[in-house]
Amino acid sequence: MGADLCLLVRQVQHAAARHVVPTPRTAAPGHAEVGISAAVTWALRALPFAALARLRASRTITYLSTVMPAGVMVILAAYCLRDLPQAPPHRLLAVLLALAATIGLHLWRRNTLLNILGGTASTLSWPVRCLPADGSLRPIPN
Repeated sequence: MGADLCLLVRQVQHAAARHVVPTPRTAAPGHAEVGISAAVTWALRALPFAALARLRASRTITYLSTVMPAGVMVILAAYCLRDLPQAPPHRLLAVLLALAATIGLHLWRRNTLLNILGGTASTLSWPVRCLPADGSLRPIPN
């Protein structure tokens, strides 16, 4: 068995010796290339703001700026609650508690950023993995 292993090692070494990795012959980018890349990047980032400046007085943009935050929140809520009918009871309890915490935060402070952060924190901090699979609230023994 040792001889077979030595033969295999020699074959791999021989194959590796035949394989030549080409070295790249490109030089480091010069000042012109870096300058062009920076200019294109800056232009692509400034383009949306330049286009939006002309549309700020539009009634459509004003309407969308008032309606979109609520629409985004509805889409996020629907996405987070999409699996509730198939969820096991302990997961259902965790999601409903996080939903109640988010609604409570909204009714209390009416701050979108606080709602998002508080809802995310309550969803991630509820100890779902500490609940038993049958959904009861008794602690799992260590």
